Amino acid sequence: MRITKSISGLRGLVLRDGEVRLVIAFTLIEMLVTMAVIAILASLLFPALAGAKKRSQQVTCGNQVRQILLAMVMYADDNRGAFPRMALQNGSEWVMGNWAWDVPKLTMTQLMSYGASRPVFNCPSQKLLWTDEAWNYSTNYRVISYAIATAGCPGIDSTNAFHSASQTAELGTNGMILSDHTYDPSYSTLVSDAVISMSYDPKTMRGSRFSGIPGGWRVRGQVVMHHSSHMEGTIPKYYNAGYLDGHAEKRNKNDARMRSSRYPYFWW
Repeated sequence: MRITKSISGLRGLVLRDGEVRLVIAFTLIEMLVTMAVIAILASLLFPALAGAKKRSQQVTCGNQVRQILLAMVMYADDNRGAFPRMALQNGSEWVMGNWAWDVPKLTMTQLMSYGASRPVFNCPSQKLLWTDEAWNYSTNYRVISYAIATAGCPGIDSTNAFHSASQTAELGTNGMILSDHTYDPSYSTLVSDAVISMSYDPKTMRGSRFSGIPGGWRVRGQVVMHHSSHMEGTIPKYYNAGYLDGHAEKRNKNDARMRSSRYPYFWW
């Protein structure tokens, strides 16, 4: 005959010979309580982990902008102050991309020779552009996830593109001053996160579309849709930028202004 006894909260079986064998088990209520505690802890932990991931992305992206900016400044130091160009002349033809994040392969080689490795050009919030398909998209240029605002930058207003580290006024392709527009080096952007929109209001982000932006890239016959970096909801939360005076910083989304003369519209 078996008699069930409770020993220190555990259930045991007492056999005929007096031997006690403990059988550890949980009741349904105990299991439900445990699951509820785990669920509560998970609900507290997951938002913290998501926040940590976003902060890590911001720090990584900011460091990458600094590395690109440093490579540009080092190049300029060795080339009489001139920055790498985003449009290059090859005989009677110009080698350039279509969007502000399209970098001619020779320009990319120049930047990489000053320590900016391939991963530096891929913002952690732009996983689509981490791929070999983006890097090798064209025979003439690389697609990256930052806009580089130097001479010849595709689609960017001339007042937003810089020829040299000492530039203080808007210059034409021949180096002549075009206007009396002057620059503050501490707020003159050389490198920026890809904040792009399909439509725009020239003075505010309100009403502009920052995701679902079609380009010329197709995967398995489907047009790839692009989006701005560091999205939160329908608009970017912030952007990182590097400046003519050599410093880089995180900027509030409300600081950005539309800088393009045509679609797609780049902001910084």
